[in-house]
Amino acid sequence: SMNEYMANYKKRVAEETIKNLTEKRAFELDSAVIKARNAYESVRRTSEQLGRELTSANEEATQISEGMAPDALFAFLNDYLSRMERPIEQNNGFIDKFIGDAVMALFDGHFRTQAQGAVRAAIGMQRELGVLNVERAAQGLPGIGTGIGIHIGSVMLGTLGNDNRMDSTVIGDAVNLASRLEGLTKFYGCPIIVSEDVVRFLDQKEFALRELDLVAVKGRGQAVGVYEIFENGSEPHQKRKKQVADRFKKGLALYRSREWEKGITAFQQCLTLEADDRATRIYLDRCALFQKQPPDDDWTGVFAMDHK
Repeated sequence: SMNEYMANYKKRVAEETIKNLTEKRAFELDSAVIKARNAYESVRRTSEQLGRELTSANEEATQISEGMAPDALFAFLNDYLSRMERPIEQNNGFIDKFIGDAVMALFDGHFRTQAQGAVRAAIGMQRELGVLNVERAAQGLPGIGTGIGIHIGSVMLGTLGNDNRMDSTVIGDAVNLASRLEGLTKFYGCPIIVSEDVVRFLDQKEFALRELDLVAVKGRGQAVGVYEIFENGSEPHQKRKKQVADRFKKGLALYRSREWEKGITAFQQCLTLEADDRATRIYLDRCALFQKQPPDDDWTGVFAMDHK
């Protein structure tokens, strides 16, 4: 059974981790990697103590933690992280580590199994967040948002440190890119962003998607296609998101063909459905800019992400 398979897999990882801790070695495995962070209010460590201040996506101080004692903030974080963990375990993933308010998770199996498990987990995490925000609203507290990045590829599981302190960790291109994609969730205003490598393994009858951009990520030579993922359901808001995605696709094709005016018209149609769609507004700004200052002849439509 799948439960038995995952139990054996986790046992293998645990055994290898123990060996790593005693022998300081590493092993390679293929995995889908989730990097999730409390994207719109993330915990910042101050010089005095952890947990006096929360920072929003636009780096302005928020009011989330005002009046919260450190133990209350830790209780909040533990509740939040435990809710994020449940969908991961339910979809045959396991937590590699918690990093403050962030979660790093791995998924095993064939690539299709990894990719679909990771995306199902990400959607489940957003559902859990919705429940949490309903509870917070009932208490008169502001909602929080979580950004999730997913990539698939080879990672190295091993240990870092010295004889006084060692820790098991996962490193590799898949980890780095998942982290970059998590950072892009704030830029595009999309809760879940995955790479094109994940998309090719997904069942698009189960998942709906929108291509967002071609991104040249800092530290990575080749541009990568990035996509927003959401549930392919029949709820009104899900239907509306699919309608936005269809119109956005037309606008993106016109943008890449340098048809700026037609692109603006297509993207404006997106805003009639979703007035606050940040990705659409990004492209409206780009089209307006390129109308005045056309790009070079060798322009490929790639956006250079120069920050982590």
